[in-house]
Amino acid sequence: MREHSLIIILGLLLTLLIEAPLLVFPFVSKNYQGINIPHFSTDSHFYLSRAKEALEGRKLGNVFLREGKNEQDAFFMYNERVLTAPIRFLGLADRINVVILYNIYNFIGVFILILLAYFFVWQLSGNKLLSAVAAVFAIGGYHIVYRQFFYNDFNIYGRPMYPYISSLAFFAYLNFLALWLKTQRFAYKALSATFLGLLFYIYVFAWTFALALNGALFLIYFWKRDWVFARSIIFISGIGLLLGFYNLMRMWTLFNSDFSRQIYYFSWSSQTYGPIFSKIGAATLALLLFFFYKKRNDPNVILIFGLILAGWISLNQQIITGRVVEIGHYYWYFIVPVSILAGLYMLWKLLDNFAWRKWLFAFVLAAVFLHGALGQYRSFFTSLPGKEYEQLYRPIIAELQKDPNPGVVFADNDYLAYLVTIYTNHDLFWHPTAVASVTPFSRFSDALYAYMYINKDARGDFSGYLRREIENTNSVSLYEGLYRHIEGFKSGLDYYDYTGKAVNDKTIIGPLRDKLIAELSANYSKLANNSAMNGLLKKYGVNYIIWDKNLYPEWNLNFVQGLQGAASSGNIYLYRVI
Repeated sequence: MREHSLIIILGLLLTLLIEAPLLVFPFVSKNYQGINIPHFSTDSHFYLSRAKEALEGRKLGNVFLREGKNEQDAFFMYNERVLTAPIRFLGLADRINVVILYNIYNFIGVFILILLAYFFVWQLSGNKLLSAVAAVFAIGGYHIVYRQFFYNDFNIYGRPMYPYISSLAFFAYLNFLALWLKTQRFAYKALSATFLGLLFYIYVFAWTFALALNGALFLIYFWKRDWVFARSIIFISGIGLLLGFYNLMRMWTLFNSDFSRQIYYFSWSSQTYGPIFSKIGAATLALLLFFFYKKRNDPNVILIFGLILAGWISLNQQIITGRVVEIGHYYWYFIVPVSILAGLYMLWKLLDNFAWRKWLFAFVLAAVFLHGALGQYRSFFTSLPGKEYEQLYRPIIAELQKDPNPGVVFADNDYLAYLVTIYTNHDLFWHPTAVASVTPFSRFSDALYAYMYINKDARGDFSGYLRREIENTNSVSLYEGLYRHIEGFKSGLDYYDYTGKAVNDKTIIGPLRDKLIAELSANYSKLANNSAMNGLLKKYGVNYIIWDKNLYPEWNLNFVQGLQGAASSGNIYLYRVI
């Protein structure tokens, strides 16, 4: 610890900076009620809902709805089950606040991730200053890569629990791979293969990027006719694939099932053979060419070349497969940090004859901390109103927590509905994130009918109200959002083709829209009465309703049978359905 005290101190400071918005909020909030969720759009709420589901001992087939609990988790991740297993084993699941648990995990995980990034560069260079600067830059200054100084969207590593959990496993793999390349010891080769296998159960983008790296290294060694290293890469990849075979087969089964097209669409996959260009990939590749010209005998040039090639392979695999997945996950979570580490390593080596090299890197270190401090400060105030509003839901959540029997809550489909799945044992009648799970498509239309009926303005004018919502381009409402899920999937287009081109182009979507609204309106008319709608709510087990009159003044609950007031807070009401 004395030898590496620099990164321990810097790592703790950076981790504190990343977690600072959570630590500060209770002291800044005017009405703090114990709800302290990091705001990264609704991503944190989604991941915390998965954590709560795992803490309850449930499978993650469908985190939000009562149906589909035992279906295959469409994200193929086991992290939540592992992280909550000790709590369940100790019998403390009912006493643990999953948000606090994950905030603690975040602090520990981000700090370890910084250390892993540091030790990876240290293995390559043996220089502590370079390694510390590279690790701090990769985790704390990645915004600078796309010239957004003093950002206002928080440092992504403060989000529970992605990307830090997948980055931890990937950088552990990368460290063992570097150790094996340096020493050729079988123990490190075996550990590399083991961690590659673990990646299959942690994050799909992590193991595919790692395989892209292995593929690039194999091609390089094959071209060099270095058969010892080429065979070893095959060994590591083969054992990794063998260990990940179980999850691979589950993926194969799901993506060849009747739900495959639905999963593809709502996971934002698209079909194309077009290449994708990466600015940072081009910059690091150009730097590598100059580095190779100057330092071709550097012992780490092959590994760096492999890492840069892995970025290009992962971003452009669709040239062969014809299908693009969410490329941002490759770019921000793997390509950017790896490019920063590799780029700073090459820059350090190229400046080896300059006396001011240390001062330059010390300046970079200071700039990253200043950038991070001001960026986190600005970001804090962008999410403050939303976090303050969440506090109003504490009495509602407290009342729901009194019911030990899992029920179903009818609520809006805003980020606030996540509070039910994060803090209680209850499920939701509907939430848009359920589209990414194995969910019968009939649930989409049933949810639309229920939300339209509870809206007093839409109750007797289904098609007219829906068309007015679609034509209102200022924002996407709850009702329009639900309809667009149905229309987008029915269009037969890929998600981005629909949302980017077709949704507002009547020449493309007009005929389908006319037909679909007429069809939905005809089916709605059969349910547009109090008795049928109460039957629909009963069918899906609804026994609570949350009505936020601040956000949805157009609702009217006079049709619901057996409605009793249970709690209220700031014009937000909880009703029990008996």
